[in-house]
Amino acid sequence: MSQRPNDPPSPPEDQDAGEHLPLIELETLLNQPPSQRKRLVQISLMLAAFLVVVVTFWDTIVPSQPSVPPLPVQAPPPPPTVSIMSNVNYGALTINGQPQRGVLPLTIKLSSQPPYTITLNAPPFQPRTCHFPPPISIVPYAFHPCDAGRTTALNQEASNTLEILFTLADLPAAQRQQITALISRELTAQQTINVPAQSFIVTGLNRDGTLKTRRLTGPLHASALLVPSAPNAQRGVFCFSFTCAVLGGFPHDYSASGQFWQVRTPFALRWRFTTASGQVVSDILFPASPTLLSLFLTYDAVAGWQLGPLPSQYVSLSYQLTQLVCITGVQMLSVEQKRSLRGAGWNITILHDQGVAGCELELQQNNVDQGRFVWRFGVLLAADARAHKTLPTLPIAPSGELAAVGG
Repeated sequence: MSQRPNDPPSPPEDQDAGEHLPLIELETLLNQPPSQRKRLVQISLMLAAFLVVVVTFWDTIVPSQPSVPPLPVQAPPPPPTVSIMSNVNYGALTINGQPQRGVLPLTIKLSSQPPYTITLNAPPFQPRTCHFPPPISIVPYAFHPCDAGRTTALNQEASNTLEILFTLADLPAAQRQQITALISRELTAQQTINVPAQSFIVTGLNRDGTLKTRRLTGPLHASALLVPSAPNAQRGVFCFSFTCAVLGGFPHDYSASGQFWQVRTPFALRWRFTTASGQVVSDILFPASPTLLSLFLTYDAVAGWQLGPLPSQYVSLSYQLTQLVCITGVQMLSVEQKRSLRGAGWNITILHDQGVAGCELELQQNNVDQGRFVWRFGVLLAADARAHKTLPTLPIAPSGELAAVGG
């Protein structure tokens, strides 16, 4: 059949008949959402894969923890052993209200755990109650009537110490006055000596502790006295009037029978100078000695307080006065050295000791001689040229003063 000019051209005969189907774009197919069933299948596969990974690497992700054995139950420490001492050798002792047998000093193996309330009743003192362990004090060098914290060895075992101290303040006012008067009366020793003409004597103490001196033309009469002294500036020594509380407990070797209170008394040197007619020219009390006298006091309701016997090894008051003279000279030379000289390594040695007649002292720094000095009638004198150069404010000792002290 012939084709008319206006008819469209006929497709080739070998063209695929499928090309006549409708065309659908690929992007449209890709954007179509998956079916509900297909979505569930995908989620299930993902969960299964996740579980396989977790199971496979579980030990790496969560390392296994070693098993911890339970801690053993520790038994409480045994109750401590406490050694209780005091500056009295008597009294009724109670711990947590329970009376204790025995006399002080007393070592007790306690049967319960701390804390403890320990009371010592020793009339005529007010009862003293202590707490153990004691409360912590933030005041340095304060007085503690209940001193604890030290540990001692007792039969190869540690023993805690508690020292209970009674002081003058624990007594009624009338008894305090009686004890002060008793010590002032009984604890005085005196030695006399003539002062030659042209001698130096002490006439006073300056505010800085140095000496005021004077050289007199005529002879004098002098008395050196050992007297109780209330002021005491030693660290760790707590004084109430003439009585001081010092740690150490009542001595075990004190053999006198009875009930005693141990105190320690500071004492000092006193120089008194008078004319032949008895007129006082100078009367000077020096600072307290670093040495303390031990006393043992006993109380009776009728007689009151009295001094007990001193142990046999204690020296007499007269001998202690002889020693006190040169000890005071060392103290006063130390005051002069600290006021005028600098540096460390200073040392004072007693070369000759003539008791109340005086002594010769040597001053050294780092074992090098810095001069010799005379201490006589409460005065420091330069005994040689080196001493005068070291302390030029001191008078130069006359030859008679040197000879008197053995220089």
